Amino acid sequence: MKKNVRILLGISISIVLVYFSFRNINIGRSINILISGNWIYIIPAIIFFYVSVYFRSYKWKEINRLVTNTDFRDYFNIYSSGLAINNVTALRIGDIVKSIIVANKYKAKKVNTLLCSFIDKLFDLLSLSIILIFILVFFTSLNTNPELRNKLYILSFSVVALFILLCVFIINIKRIFNIVKNFTNINFIHHAIKKIQNTADDILLISHSPKTLSVILLMSIIAWILEGTSYYFLFKILNINISYAYVIVVASILSMSTAIPSAGGYIGTYDYIMIMLLKLSSITTSLNLILTVVLITHFIVIVPITISGGIFFFIKKYYINIRK
Repeated sequence: MKKNVRILLGISISIVLVYFSFRNINIGRSINILISGNWIYIIPAIIFFYVSVYFRSYKWKEINRLVTNTDFRDYFNIYSSGLAINNVTALRIGDIVKSIIVANKYKAKKVNTLLCSFIDKLFDLLSLSIILIFILVFFTSLNTNPELRNKLYILSFSVVALFILLCVFIINIKRIFNIVKNFTNINFIHHAIKKIQNTADDILLISHSPKTLSVILLMSIIAWILEGTSYYFLFKILNINISYAYVIVVASILSMSTAIPSAGGYIGTYDYIMIMLLKLSSITTSLNLILTVVLITHFIVIVPITISGGIFFFIKKYYINIRK
């Protein structure tokens, strides 16, 4: 029941945001804009996006290496399958599915592989925040209004602070749970704490390897810059004059926004936030052009990886691993 409520909430948010995003679009003008586009730029856009997925899957493999071992090519296929499932289901179900596939196929504990996916998302948020802070500090001429710049600073530093607090909690998790255990006499709480502590022993190995931490963070930063570069070429399709730095800002915030509950493919949240960011810039005053850009970027970022990831999911028969 609770799961159905969350899914319904995500879909409802998407419907409302889609309505407010595209209620003023002129279909005829959008078609003319698309026809006059410089579509040669779609090639580097798709290439950079897939290279970004390559780096993200490598990062995910490095995190999962703490609990299991497998071939990197298989991780790329599984990661792509997870993205495809995220694009057709609500609430990022693909992240759970890919963790279950790894656990069942390579005889790892499901709780460990799920925690690896959680750590993966934490590093994504941290790297995106680092990228935002770097651009805001070193690109002072960026075409953002002061109010937006201040909000981005608050968002970025809040994520970094939250990440540090979580790291402190995870590193001291055994000590914290021992204190809790000493203050309770309930058996099932003691049993739950023991299971969490056993899982923490595996995951905490990452905190003792600065090299692993550095590789994971570096792979994440490179991956998101590559995805931002993909967006830059998508803007070039419609001959929009936009700075590379601001495109990276837009791409970073859009990637953060995928944490908001929504329908498959982040429909609604993605579109609404991108429209707001483009309106706040001085890129163009044409609402129809902005809406057309949003449609193109969303389509190209979603469709190719959904097709290829879906192919991997069925050809590699990953659905069998989910049923185990």
